[in-house]
Amino acid sequence: MKLYFSRFGMVLGLLLSLGSAGCLTMSTPDPFAGRSGEFCSRVKTIAMMPAAPVSGLTHGAAISARYEDLVKEQLTQAGFEVVASDKYKEILDQAKSEVGALFDPLTGQPNKENIQRANSNALERFSKKYPTDAKAYMGVVNIKANWRQNEAEWDGVMEPSSGEAGWRGCMTAGNRYGTIGALSFSILLLDPTDQPYYSNRGGIQLLSHVNESNFVDVPVKDLFVNPSNDVQAVTIALKPLLRSVEAAKADPLAAGIAAPSPAP
Repeated sequence: MKLYFSRFGMVLGLLLSLGSAGCLTMSTPDPFAGRSGEFCSRVKTIAMMPAAPVSGLTHGAAISARYEDLVKEQLTQAGFEVVASDKYKEILDQAKSEVGALFDPLTGQPNKENIQRANSNALERFSKKYPTDAKAYMGVVNIKANWRQNEAEWDGVMEPSSGEAGWRGCMTAGNRYGTIGALSFSILLLDPTDQPYYSNRGGIQLLSHVNESNFVDVPVKDLFVNPSNDVQAVTIALKPLLRSVEAAKADPLAAGIAAPSPAP
């Protein structure tokens, strides 16, 4: 269901072109890539970057804003100072107005050079005005979920692959397996040098269901209608981070945080 691919891919591409490492859409055994202790000891303030609107939906911007609010709430509750994304939006809008056209007026194709320059200028100005320890990029992404019989599993969640639990769903799905389109919430935190501190995903819902002979797309009206799915997705994506923060508070040495040097 390609209609629902998030434009977040463009944002990630711009990040990579600016020298950022890592991939927002990857789910790894260690979301910190070995930097848990460093993150817990150094990161106190986090800048929220604007989440890309979910394309293909009239209320896509509202959905993205909902995820931003959920992330901000959980990070704030964990003790982080969070700089809201509207602070960056103000600076980015100004930078965009200074670089010229962002899209070709004839073809509608993006002007990658101007877009990159606007983002680069905005990030530089933002970092000077709001010095933070990390930047949080997030978005809704399409992935391929593994399914077997009437069970699809991906990014910490499970859902009936047929869309219906019980014996009816099992009969519909049959004794088959494969991959199926699904939506996940994905978050990437970068350090001040744009190297990844943390990346993880949380599953939201399937994009298609299995029937006797093929796949059936989930109707548009049934996408993003369950707020508990949004809360669950953000909670799953942030769980390793928040768990590490709590562990560091309880036992800094065990969390890999060096004890302060004794006074001379």
